Amino acid sequence: MEVHAAGGGIMFTVDRVRAASEDDLYLAFREYAIRMLQAGTTLVEVKSGYGLDVESEVKMLRVLERGRRDESLPLDISITYCGAHAVPKSVKASMVVVVVVVVVVVVVVAVAVAVAVVVVVVVVVVVVVVVVVVVEHL
Repeated sequence: MEVHAAGGGIMFTVDRVRAASEDDLYLAFREYAIRMLQAGTTLVEVKSGYGLDVESEVKMLRVLERGRRDESLPLDISITYCGAHAVPKSVKASMVVVVVVVVVVVVVVAVAVAVAVVVVVVVVVVVVVVVVVVVEHL
């Protein structure tokens, strides 16, 4: 919280990603990649999710794909999407509550469906066992 209070943190990064051009992001990425290569790094995991909107996420992914294709950077790049780092400033608290409620409902329905499937499987297994036992005794 201290970092956030001092003006840093995720929203600081989100603002910078949104404001930067694709070329500016690539040059910054390339500078870090060169330093990592010089230190002996051969694989780097890069997390996206710092745009918090489609346009910024796609921009980040284009930059990372450009880095993958850059033959002067012999670095394996693994990209991991880590969305929802933070709630975008444009999202109202009531929207967050609605999203949380929807997610909870979806999870509850998914669990209910999974339980129903298990019950059906158990019933089928019991029926098969009963049929096998009856057939063996005929």
